[in-house]
Amino acid sequence: RALSLASDGASFFAFIVDSQKNAVYRLDFGNSLANTPASPVKIFDSSPLNSPYGVSVVEEGAIKYLFLANNADGNLVRLTFSAGFSSSISQASAVVVSTQGIISSTFIYQNGTLHCAAVVPALGQVLKVTFPNGASDLTAQVLSLNVPGPLGAELAIENGACFLFAQARKPATGILRFDFGSSFQNAPASVQLTGLGFGTSEL
Repeated sequence: RALSLASDGASFFAFIVDSQKNAVYRLDFGNSLANTPASPVKIFDSSPLNSPYGVSVVEEGAIKYLFLANNADGNLVRLTFSAGFSSSISQASAVVVSTQGIISSTFIYQNGTLHCAAVVPALGQVLKVTFPNGASDLTAQVLSLNVPGPLGAELAIENGACFLFAQARKPATGILRFDFGSSFQNAPASVQLTGLGFGTSEL
């Protein structure tokens, strides 16, 4: 996703990326998303950013982060705010996953462990990235899942069961579900959801 929303106290923000300008911007909506936001403020445009394609908000206690899918360098970039989402960036770090062409990422916590699904269409993969010690630690474990022409992915937990759903460009049915059982650390079983009526032109 190239846009993410966040709230901080009574304030609301949007964060967007411009891959051509290699920059991240913040929109401030004030106390309501119904407001017209103030003009975009560039909050970061330096190394290690290299053609960012997606941005995700991650909160760990009082610490606020943005994670960006670094399309050109094969990594995720973690931006740490000095205070809240209205503050400046205090640190920028690269999380190496060794796969170029990442276009988006999404995150979820399970029992204090942070997990990410990163989409890599050119390689036909979705990466399940695990941060065993949370967002503050750049140590990452990477599992590659084969998804033909992936367009998007989402992580979900239902009644203790962990799933990754991936949208594929082909076959025409277009949806794969990976079932990790009780933990995203487990090896998943995959199921292709059939009979959904999607054609490849719709995905």
